[in-house]
Amino acid sequence: MPLSEQEAADTLQLLHSSLEKLKSVTGAMSQEQWRRRPAPEAWSPAEIMAHLQIADEVILGRIETMLAGPESEPEMLEKTVGQEARLLRHVPNRTRRVSAPLDMLPQVIAETPAEGLAGLAATRQRAKAMLSQSGLKLRVFPHFGLGPLTAYQWLILIGVHSLRHAAQIEEQLS
Repeated sequence: MPLSEQEAADTLQLLHSSLEKLKSVTGAMSQEQWRRRPAPEAWSPAEIMAHLQIADEVILGRIETMLAGPESEPEMLEKTVGQEARLLRHVPNRTRRVSAPLDMLPQVIAETPAEGLAGLAATRQRAKAMLSQSGLKLRVFPHFGLGPLTAYQWLILIGVHSLRHAAQIEEQLS
């Protein structure tokens, strides 16, 4: 079952607008703002962007693996019904703190906001290209906190996850 034209267009727009939001909050940032942690246990904007890039890379690798494998069982697919709306509603909401999995902790930190954005732009191109793949709604992999998600829903997660962290950076700057 391929994505509808509307699903593909909406997800493409989400991937684009979430990257644009990150550009708008980090674009005019000073080097000091880029590196400053608001608290000892909190991430700097540079670390947030590094987290987003590694998260995108892990998710995209997961999607590639999913698409290379067999279709999921109907029982698993049933568990994903309605997850799109849930992702759009809950993930950007910053009232609940979520700890990143170990494989998505910031590792390679970009020196500048432009460098961080360039890395994310590259992963976004990969994500956008995946929208034309068949089988995105037929393969499921569980998220540690959100439960089972189709490959299509993982692509939505990339966008809303970025919106969540763009809001975090804005909070730090205010």
